[in-house]
Amino acid sequence: TFDLPSQSKCLEYLNSQIMNEMGVNVSSRHLAQILGSLVLASELSILGALATETFSKSHYNLGRAKF
Repeated sequence: TFDLPSQSKCLEYLNSQIMNEMGVNVSSRHLAQILGSLVLASELSILGALATETFSKSHYNLGRAKF
C-alpha cells in the first residue's frame, strides 16, 4: 500500500462531512466509484453533444469560437 497522507486527510474530511449530512460511511473504493461515475457521465454527455453537433454550436454561441 501507499502512504498518501494528504489524500487520506481529504478522504477523512469528506467522510466526516458525509457522515454529518447523510449518516453514510464512505471508503476510498466507494469514493473512487462515485468519481468514476461522474467522469463517465461527463464523457457520455460530451459524446452526445458532439454527435448532435450541439457542442460546437454551444461554444460558438458562448463566444468560445476561435476565428
